[in-house]
Amino acid sequence: MNRLIGMVFRIGLLITLFVAGAVIAGCQPEKSTDVSTPPVVVKQFGSEPLTLVLKLDRERLNVTEQLTVELRAETGEDYAVKFDELKDFPGFTVESVKESGAELTGSGRIAVTKRYVLDPVAPGSGQVPVLIVDAWKKTESEATPVTVKTEPVTVSIESLLSKDDRGDSISDIAPPLDKPVSPWLWPGVALVVVLFFMACWYLWQRRKKRGIIPPLPLPAHLLAYQALDRLVKGNLLAQGQITAFYQSLSDIIRHYIEQRFGLRAPERTTEEFLVELGSVAVGPMSDPGHKRLLRDFLTHCDLVKFACHIPASSEAEEAVELCRRFIRETEPTPAETGGGAG
Repeated sequence: MNRLIGMVFRIGLLITLFVAGAVIAGCQPEKSTDVSTPPVVVKQFGSEPLTLVLKLDRERLNVTEQLTVELRAETGEDYAVKFDELKDFPGFTVESVKESGAELTGSGRIAVTKRYVLDPVAPGSGQVPVLIVDAWKKTESEATPVTVKTEPVTVSIESLLSKDDRGDSISDIAPPLDKPVSPWLWPGVALVVVLFFMACWYLWQRRKKRGIIPPLPLPAHLLAYQALDRLVKGNLLAQGQITAFYQSLSDIIRHYIEQRFGLRAPERTTEEFLVELGSVAVGPMSDPGHKRLLRDFLTHCDLVKFACHIPASSEAEEAVELCRRFIRETEPTPAETGGGAG
């Protein structure tokens, strides 16, 4: 009987793999045919002998997008060009800077282009500040350079949250794009479900015959303590892996909350989770002190993971202690675990 079940299981597994491949093939996105988007903002400054053309590929963007700024300087072939070394773009961090060599444009003129790729820091507004370019005749070493400046350009940086929901709640997820559904989808799902239950039944029969009783899972707070001990012993901070350390620390507390209270913390952003947490009215998670402690802890972790904050070693130790304290204050009481006096 077991041999027959094993054979059916293997055949079903092969069919599942075939169906899964067909489903994946049917759901592949179409190849993009997009070409480079023309610049949205184009401004020209200066006059002979030096002119500047400033181009921005967009005048508004959200916090996940990049802004490309291109400054093109055009002058005569007998002139040298120098761009001012600008390092500060308010509201942005500089991802990359690239300057092209001189290119002949005809009529005895050349063009030199400098391109900046910028990442937004936070929702609000950013600015492309005044950019300065100097040009002087190559044959006149002591000649006064010709200087042309651009004007500052303000760029709107939008949040992924709507204005109404930006404070305490999360805006709805945009509806998915219409895609043709593979005809294999639902038969494939049904087959996978059937095979899953067959596999469970088969494994249960084998375990039942062997008389093996699976061990009880460890409670959530003990699993969290063990994970914390492993993280501290891993010495990630000493190795300079600060972001990885805080990512692991945040994951430990999120999985503990999910296993202990059934709140889906691991699969949500901090903002989404704190919104759900605010609606909890019973149990340890309803305590304002616990909510405040958890909010401060997760916010500190997000600053390190996403805002490039570099904490001191004392802050890291305090974060670990906050994590332990939260687990200690919310772990099950003896009455909950059945260990109280009867």
